[in-house]
Amino acid sequence: MNKQIAFEIFSLIQPCISFQGESDDFSSGKYKPSEACAFGITIENNILTEHTLLKTSSDVYHLLDILEQDATTLIWDCIAITSQGWASPNDSFEGTPSEHPDRVRAFMVSIVDNEQNIYSVVKLDDEDQELNYDTSASGNLADALKNLYPKEKQINDSNKFYI
Repeated sequence: MNKQIAFEIFSLIQPCISFQGESDDFSSGKYKPSEACAFGITIENNILTEHTLLKTSSDVYHLLDILEQDATTLIWDCIAITSQGWASPNDSFEGTPSEHPDRVRAFMVSIVDNEQNIYSVVKLDDEDQELNYDTSASGNLADALKNLYPKEKQINDSNKFYI
């Protein structure tokens, strides 16, 4: 996966999440913006060919736990997870980003592929500039994303087997 595909995934998913109403109508793509959402993504020849809403939860880690137990996630080339929260400058402030005086709202799509590579695209509310792209994920969220795909693969001539 490359940066262009990660941005395309973000562009497809963001309008679904940006709805500001109080609807619980998941079938129309309109749901509470505070929900963490998981999308299955299919990519063929570096072209995004399919994306489907898989599950939602008010807690991103609960959502990832549910997906980790669901073998159907293995049919997708990658899984995109949305989350929203606070971002703050990387300075000497001691506290959480939500407590920082210069905090801003952030919307993030984290994408894990079936090789356990992680790609993140972040949009800050106060910025009109380009999206932020990162491939250096670490920490609890990165570990939970990597758990969606098994650690080892065995490949034969006709199939991939996950262990």
